[in-house]
Amino acid sequence: MTDTPGWASPGGGPGERPPTNPGAPGAGPPADRAPSEGPGHAPGTPPGGPGAATSGQWSGQQPPPSGWGPAPGDPAPGGPAAGPGGWNTTGWNPAAWQQGGAPGGGWGAAPTPPSPKPGIIPLRPLGVGEILDGTITAMRRHWRTVLGISFVVSVLSAGLQLAVMWFGLRDFLALSTQDPTQTEDLDEVMGMLGGATAGALVAVAVSLIATAIASGLLTVVISRAVLGRDTTIGEAWRDAAPQVFRLLGLTLLTSLITYGAFLVGMLPTIGIPVALAAADAPVALTVITALVFGLGTVAVSVWLYVKLLLAVPALMLEKQGVGRALSRSWRLTRRSWWRLFGIFLLSYVLAGIVAELIAVIPSLVGTIMLDPASFAFMALQQAATALATAITMPIIAGVTVLLYVDQRIRREALDLELARTAGVPLHEGPQPPAGPGTPGPGHGPTWAG
Repeated sequence: MTDTPGWASPGGGPGERPPTNPGAPGAGPPADRAPSEGPGHAPGTPPGGPGAATSGQWSGQQPPPSGWGPAPGDPAPGGPAAGPGGWNTTGWNPAAWQQGGAPGGGWGAAPTPPSPKPGIIPLRPLGVGEILDGTITAMRRHWRTVLGISFVVSVLSAGLQLAVMWFGLRDFLALSTQDPTQTEDLDEVMGMLGGATAGALVAVAVSLIATAIASGLLTVVISRAVLGRDTTIGEAWRDAAPQVFRLLGLTLLTSLITYGAFLVGMLPTIGIPVALAAADAPVALTVITALVFGLGTVAVSVWLYVKLLLAVPALMLEKQGVGRALSRSWRLTRRSWWRLFGIFLLSYVLAGIVAELIAVIPSLVGTIMLDPASFAFMALQQAATALATAITMPIIAGVTVLLYVDQRIRREALDLELARTAGVPLHEGPQPPAGPGTPGPGHGPTWAG
């Protein structure tokens, strides 16, 4: 299966005229007919002018000066007024030829019917535009469920983070705004710093849990939107509830893998340049060493993140365990890393731009009019964050689910199963070859949507 549902007829070109059937109505004279007997030529004058062959070499029907087309008096294929796929009175229609002709006439096979689209995407391998369009379409068609889930989770997360910030960070923030000439007891400062660190860790944990649950619910909603089905929040929760603890375990494990790799890589990134500086090594060598190890650490972390990107859809839609979901994501991303990375990076950048546009005005208002250590400032910041997250969270979740669907269509012919589940016919077209080490059509895990 290709990205385009049809293709031009093989063989030939726009400059070739289809052969005529001597016995068919409207066909030109046979090749051995004298040119003088053909229409449009003076008696005894060959079509090429004086000196041209006059018998057995030229057909009595020649293309008009404007291009290949029927000779004068020839009826257009398909009737007196040829359709878009045939000859016309002014010349050949190349656009119709490239589209494979028209079913009632013309030259070439009829175009392959378009892929069915029961829901937000056509059931075939997707392009980046179709993935982004499918995500926005899901948000527009099912906005009550999609935005309801994201708003509930983002508001709950923002409320918990606000409480943690107010009780854990307010003293430390107030200290940062005091007159620097004032002295504070070191134990008091360290206690404030410890409380701020604990509050930040709790906020991060709450955010991860809330985001994981929302991602699972949105995965269910968008997977059903692929089939053209509506889903309420209650239905999404009933479907996702049996997998919630596995989902939290998967989120924790993937975070440990990606962030753990980053932290491990930062040890030599910081330690080796420090050792070189202590040994009076050249500054250029120290800087280059730090850059090489730092970029390598970031590259490995990003590579791992993309390799595990499809684990959540595999867990939720195939009802897999944590380990099986990780291995499924690893196999589905094989030899597609750069494509997945590019599409996800684009969607992440677009979501970040949207989030900044939403949050910029409350941030400016709070910075200008409010005290950074006040509850009103913290509440305004968290409200802006909750609004931005509620809009951008479905974008990231939708792109991830559609990338998973696209990879399974390309590798496992999931479009056939989706078409059967949605109750729509799927035309038989050329299928892409299965990737190395991937199962063929009908051999992948079933679709649980």
